[in-house]
Amino acid sequence: MSPEDLFVKNERLDAYEWRGLLSLKSALSDFEPLAKRTGLGPIVADRLVAKGLAEKGDCSARYQSIGMTTGYRLSVLGWTIADRGRWPRR
Repeated sequence: MSPEDLFVKNERLDAYEWRGLLSLKSALSDFEPLAKRTGLGPIVADRLVAKGLAEKGDCSARYQSIGMTTGYRLSVLGWTIADRGRWPRR
């Protein structure tokens, strides 16, 4: 099994991480600023990035024009965990 498969099989998310993951599901392909994501702050967003569930990058020009430079979106692994659920299958 690959490390990603083991992660998907065993990783449990706490309530804050799960809520943040669900919040990022609506940022389909663009990096969106945290100001657009209700219930998601920088601490949890950085935890999701550290786990590989989210990606951090420059916002699109639309958001940069109003002063927001850093955005987040789900990674491929994040989409897999979102489809799997908060808890691993037994």
